[in-house]
Amino acid sequence: MPGRAPRPPASSLKTADSGRGWAGLLLIAAGLGAAGLAPQDPAAGLLSCLPTRGPAGIRVVLEGDGLEGARGVRFGAQEAAFKVLSGQRVETHVPPGAVSAPITLLGAAGVFTTGAAFQVTPGRPGPPAIAQFWPPSGPVGNELSVTGSGLASVEEVRVAGRPAEFSILSDTDMVVYVPADQAASGPLTLNSPFGTAVSAQPFVLTAQGTY
Repeated sequence: MPGRAPRPPASSLKTADSGRGWAGLLLIAAGLGAAGLAPQDPAAGLLSCLPTRGPAGIRVVLEGDGLEGARGVRFGAQEAAFKVLSGQRVETHVPPGAVSAPITLLGAAGVFTTGAAFQVTPGRPGPPAIAQFWPPSGPVGNELSVTGSGLASVEEVRVAGRPAEFSILSDTDMVVYVPADQAASGPLTLNSPFGTAVSAQPFVLTAQGTY
């Protein structure tokens, strides 16, 4: 998954206005099952999502092709707010009241689905926590491997106070990219709607090529 760029404006949450509509969308999704879409359906596409399970409120990133025209996202029958990050990525959150079901997205090209169900788990997400990051020092542009817990809900990362791009790999692993304009050493800060984590040790900024 590519690094996280500065956030675009939030997309408006809309009810489908095409002839297919949400009712048709749900009927199509119900017929897909875990096997996914029939390849001969040109108006449909497959989505991947990360994470594939989690409680209400957790951030979920959907990936596919042709998502720039997204007009609605649902977890089963539950409508969810969303942001279009690019033509390949849409950010959403598990809505309150959602149950385990495929995620469906209504786009300009037709219906997209994860095929397999997103597993909604009980409880509320906990705050993120940083166990460690590696390497502990490096130049601008360096990739930092971060391990911990609650990382799937992280929505902002800072290195010594500077906003940084990042990629979430799982709830326990992520990659942070030292900003190109990084000018000082300092801790990593992970922000989520459920809390904030600050690394115990600072990241030490070095000259290019020095580790």
